Amino acid sequence: MTPNQIISLWAIAEVEAEKNPSLMLASRPVNFKATQEFCIRQMQELEKATLRLLSLEGQSDLPLPLLVFFEANNDKGCDSCWLSSRKGKNHPDCNIKIDQWFDARDKLTAYGLDNIESK
Repeated sequence: MTPNQIISLWAIAEVEAEKNPSLMLASRPVNFKATQEFCIRQMQELEKATLRLLSLEGQSDLPLPLLVFFEANNDKGCDSCWLSSRKGKNHPDCNIKIDQWFDARDKLTAYGLDNIESK
């Protein structure tokens, strides 16, 4: 599988997993169990796709959005700030790094979705 294929599969899994919270809420109470199992499978697919994506780190000739993502992923702020949802109360440099990580993730997702046809 090429890096672009791996990025595209990860981007698809990322977008699908983002739908899980609304799917779970919409399924209450009628079809919650089936929806829960579906969402679990989606998260498992995202985990596999993420592991494939991260395994590309260090390879040569990777697309720029992936390189930017790796750089942001390797320096995304301290653990306590990353786990906190209190934006503005974290270390100022951690807030910047966390924003950079989300920006890099969003750009990599867009890149992956734009390159699906190149599989």
